[in-house]
Amino acid sequence: MIRKRIGFFAAVLFCVFFNSLLSSPVSADLNDDGTFLQEALNSAVWLGALGELAGRQAASEGVRRFGEDLAAHCRGQIADIELLAKSLGLSPVAQISGAGQSTLNYFSSRRGADFDRHFISLMVDENRFRAQAFADQAQSGSVLDIKTFALKERPIFENFAARAQDLLIKLPRPVLK
Repeated sequence: MIRKRIGFFAAVLFCVFFNSLLSSPVSADLNDDGTFLQEALNSAVWLGALGELAGRQAASEGVRRFGEDLAAHCRGQIADIELLAKSLGLSPVAQISGAGQSTLNYFSSRRGADFDRHFISLMVDENRFRAQAFADQAQSGSVLDIKTFALKERPIFENFAARAQDLLIKLPRPVLK
């Protein structure tokens, strides 16, 4: 089952790489709503990859489950974004930024309790940031379908942020020597 999920994100990343060779990113030519979809797609791929990593490397069952749930949500969100973009005549190409790739590399080298604390702390911040970005889009977007999508997703990010906060509080504190 883990291999299946890892394979999914490997396939997505391969498609991202292959598509980037064939076509240039469209975000520069899009209005604010299109740019939002591009950023949401990039974020979903990145967060999904981090979630997959948590499913493999976390020490805590709660953090592992959180990562698996996040990855599953991101898979669905990627599909939703692609369908929405297609219906609007857009074709965003997912990209993980240099900073995002560095973060993935950093977490790839962490395991156990060290991974748990750093990962879940990042998830509190990232999911709060995403919830606010989606709330802003729902408020100020001009395309009704994108506003509706943002409105639907915002509480999900708020829920992930609250879950991450609860997990962070419950994680054992590091012992200073």
